[in-house]
Amino acid sequence: MSSAVVEFYGKPKKSMTRMTESVNAGATVIKVDATDLDWVVGDKIFLATSVINNTHSEYREITAIAAGAITLDKALAYYHYGAAASTGTTYNGVDIRNEVIMLTRNV
Repeated sequence: MSSAVVEFYGKPKKSMTRMTESVNAGATVIKVDATDLDWVVGDKIFLATSVINNTHSEYREITAIAAGAITLDKALAYYHYGAAASTGTTYNGVDIRNEVIMLTRNV
């Protein structure tokens, strides 16, 4: 019986950030915490829901990015909550700002 080894190489990317400003439905730009953010045009992202309705999450593609301002390929269908600072001190350690997740991988 032989064994095989598989190795993957690629550039690691920051996988998640949080929104720093709230946006309403119809927005095409979101503002996120840009600390160590290495995302680029063409990356695909997921915006988690920030309300009790679990169907209000959205998938988008980045068409422009600069200093934490991300331009999306199409307008958002739902409201997403953001704030300049973490809500952890207000909500017993829980930061409820909307999560933005990187979906694009480089392998």
